[in-house]
Amino acid sequence: MKNAEPFSSAIDHFLLNQGLFNRTLLGIDLISSSVTASVMCNATSGMGSTTTYTYCNATVAYTHTGKGGEVVLKYADATDGLGYGAVGGATDAGYDAFSNSYDEVVLYSNRSINWDATHMFGYQALGEMTLVTKALTKSFYGTSSDAKIYTYYEGCSDGGREGVNQVLHWGEQYDGVISRAPAFRFAQQQVLHIFSSMVEDTLGYYPPPYELDKMVNAIIAAYTDDIALGGKLLHYHGESDSSIPAASSERYWQSVRSVMYGDMSQEKSLAALEDWYPARATAAQTRCSPGRTP
Repeated sequence: MKNAEPFSSAIDHFLLNQGLFNRTLLGIDLISSSVTASVMCNATSGMGSTTTYTYCNATVAYTHTGKGGEVVLKYADATDGLGYGAVGGATDAGYDAFSNSYDEVVLYSNRSINWDATHMFGYQALGEMTLVTKALTKSFYGTSSDAKIYTYYEGCSDGGREGVNQVLHWGEQYDGVISRAPAFRFAQQQVLHIFSSMVEDTLGYYPPPYELDKMVNAIIAAYTDDIALGGKLLHYHGESDSSIPAASSERYWQSVRSVMYGDMSQEKSLAALEDWYPARATAAQTRCSPGRTP
């Protein structure tokens, strides 16, 4: 373990420059004593990566003003930022999400809802992490207070849902969001889990692999990918997703169009939404898999 002083000093520097001597940033109390930092040599960055890097692996915790508990932020380790030469962060959302899933903490022992965990899971934790990370990045790298920190988010499945919610609640903090196969409309999602098996069982026919491959190749041959990342939110969903219905993304996109541009003609409303929120179905792609994507 190397000296954590440079990272801790970044926290002090930012708070001092902002005149926040009580160590509070927008209802967030950063805990300097929680800072750890270590130099990782020829190590992977987690998330299934096999590429090795030499990097600074750091953590810091904070509390919410007037509340107990701690929220832990990780930088570099367990993130994909290193591959892009970027600062990458992850949050435990205050309920140790690195080890626990939300359904394990959503209820208290008296069966009442843990609303703090619910809000953190839904949208709050990632938004707070983004605010803190942008501030610390400026201080750590010695950039000017008015320097632009370009910020992007990418996630799939529940991460895709989180991406959509970041646009809804913290949209001004991001320069771009890629949301893949967002896991919302849970009722339809659960039905889809058994749909294909029921069809095969009802028909009494189970297509051999070569037939499935032929269908996939035909779809790819007919597919035209015509999108570039120029919008605020890029949303795409694999049509071969066997868990999350691709139609749920289409339904959500159309709902946004009707709410925001309901007074326009169909042609104009489609163009207006497409300008900042392009959405596409990607042929023959399963959930969160590599494949032909924008």
